[in-house]
Amino acid sequence: MSCINAAIEAIESRDPGDKFTYSEVARRFGVDRSTLSRRHQQIRGSNEAKSRNQQLLHPHQELQLLEHIDELTEAGLPPTRTMIQNFASAIAGRATSQSWVTRFFHRHPDAIISRWSTGLDRNRHRADSVYKYESYFDLLSTKMAQHHIRAQDVYNMDEKGFLIGVTGRSKRVFSKQKYETGGFKKVIQDGNRDWITVIAAICADGSTLPPAIIYEATSGNMYARWVDDIAIDDPVYVTSSPSGWTNDQVGLAWLEQVFDRHTKEKAGNHTRLLILDGHGSHVTMDTHTLQPLDVVMFKPLAAAYSLSLQHYLQASHGLLAVRKDDFYRLFKPAWDSSFIKKHALKAFKATGIAPIDPEVVLKKFRKSTLTAPPPLVNVSRATITNLINQAYDPSSIAANNLSEILLRLQAAKEIAEYEKDALRAALHVHQKPRNRHEPPLDLQQRKAFHSGAVWWSPCKLREARFRQLVKEKEKEKELLDKIELKEAKENNRIYQLKIKEAARAAREEAKKVRDEAKAVKAAELDAKRRDRDAAKAIQQPQSGKRKASKPAAKQQPKKRRVGGAGGGTLAEIDKVVELRL
Repeated sequence: MSCINAAIEAIESRDPGDKFTYSEVARRFGVDRSTLSRRHQQIRGSNEAKSRNQQLLHPHQELQLLEHIDELTEAGLPPTRTMIQNFASAIAGRATSQSWVTRFFHRHPDAIISRWSTGLDRNRHRADSVYKYESYFDLLSTKMAQHHIRAQDVYNMDEKGFLIGVTGRSKRVFSKQKYETGGFKKVIQDGNRDWITVIAAICADGSTLPPAIIYEATSGNMYARWVDDIAIDDPVYVTSSPSGWTNDQVGLAWLEQVFDRHTKEKAGNHTRLLILDGHGSHVTMDTHTLQPLDVVMFKPLAAAYSLSLQHYLQASHGLLAVRKDDFYRLFKPAWDSSFIKKHALKAFKATGIAPIDPEVVLKKFRKSTLTAPPPLVNVSRATITNLINQAYDPSSIAANNLSEILLRLQAAKEIAEYEKDALRAALHVHQKPRNRHEPPLDLQQRKAFHSGAVWWSPCKLREARFRQLVKEKEKEKELLDKIELKEAKENNRIYQLKIKEAARAAREEAKKVRDEAKAVKAAELDAKRRDRDAAKAIQQPQSGKRKASKPAAKQQPKKRRVGGAGGGTLAEIDKVVELRL
């Protein structure tokens, strides 16, 4: 702490009511009396205060950023320089530069340290004989002259493999204490080791062919979720193989369906030259000195993809897995940024192919001396003497404390907002519906090729997705029809049940009416029977006969018939005799 600041702090820390003179305090701390008076009365600020006000972040905000780096290191996600730059921009509310990050490192060498963090190891192939290189260039120049091959007809094809969830080597910023204790020297990565191969081709005139992506699929099928991020106008081709690598069929299919399609018109009647490794359809992923793609193109491509993957993992806080669905979305910006004309021209020049210059390659092997890496440079830094004295108002201790609290809270809030937005964006991308039982795309091959493999363009993929969409709509309609038919059957069943229930109720009601009628009739019959029985009961006591009111008529005795059965009475016979006479 400077003497002038110590004197001001002594004045501010005195008890209320204690008297003091600037002369006495100035003599005690060995400072100028006028300077002390002006500084205490805020007439003129200190150089440190001016410098502090000119900084992008206040020291308290930088302390909060250091704490956040410490937390990320402990979580296994140490940030890159670019991420620290983004954090600082979020806190300051305006863009920062990489120079600020460098100065930030210099101001806090005891708190943070920048080291390379290894991810995916790379094996690089080296030449073992200058004679082989000389023979190669002799053959190359002879064939190009013999067939009059132009530079715009010279191509290089190679393949690059990606473990989609494994990051490459990157320099990270660690909390120095955590790093030196040995507990946090690695970066958390997804670890998905699904293998995807990209076949790339560039031309000596600086142009590039569309990338050809090989997905790993044991069945050889393609699935819509893998290619959902491919737009119809994206220059890309996709296929699949059991291993995710190229083979003879895939290589021949690429030659016919991709290379020939995109180079034939430009070449016209001229001969085309395609430079590739001499392996059996490319079975190794090593880098070769004579391959323009290996020497120049693939390194920035791998770095760019690794950066895209790191940003994705950092944004998602390592919570979201990397799937095949995510590859193209992470790969496309890496391809667009690395496969540009400037890099392609540099690749052919660096390998001595266009223009032909064997010395570009041969001189690397004739000089066998190794250069040591440059020593670390000790860079001076502006130290922070005291947190309290670095506040906006150095004359007030209370204001210093309050300023520290508010600035650190504001820095923590801005960092949290930045990470929340990044996480929300990562989750938004990752929330696409994913059907594990999705049927493969209906990729219809209209033309027969020499190879059994087929490369599919975005147009063909769109047609296949459209056919799949039509099938899905038909299935949905069929399912709806089934549901409607089922509902109709159920409604009919319910209707029939209601009819039966109504008929049963009607029968029960009719039976009830009949039963009531029977009961009424039975009651009437019972009443009549009782009346009859009562009448009989009254007549039974009259046991004697009643005398007739008139004497009974005297009955005539019956005359007996004569003549048996066929004859009549005697009177009748006499009457008949009289009639005859």
